Amino acid sequence: MAEPDLDTDKLDDAALAILSLTLHDGNRVWKGLDWSITDRLHAKGLIHDPVGKAIVGYGVAVITQLVVFPWFGLPARLDDAMAIGAIFAIISILRSFLLRRVFETIRVGGQFRD
Repeated sequence: MAEPDLDTDKLDDAALAILSLTLHDGNRVWKGLDWSITDRLHAKGLIHDPVGKAIVGYGVAVITQLVVFPWFGLPARLDDAMAIGAIFAIISILRSFLLRRVFETIRVGGQFRD
């Protein structure tokens, strides 16, 4: 069976509406949207670059390790810092995914209580 053609503009409008529900601190949101949607929203100039922010965050983590580790007498090798940064990025993604599931379960579960 062929997949239906999706109206990506309508999907993007719905995604913006969902993002607006979690808006805080002026221009920050708790987002859990597919990268393809956030890429389209960025291309339209509606949000900041989500991939760029993730890459910059990873770079800052690696540089921080290279600077801070020697203060504590730990070896600061680039390959180790990159591997540790990748591990923390994976942990962060998993943490966000699991917390969204927990809070969604709580939210949905609370709707059906007497």
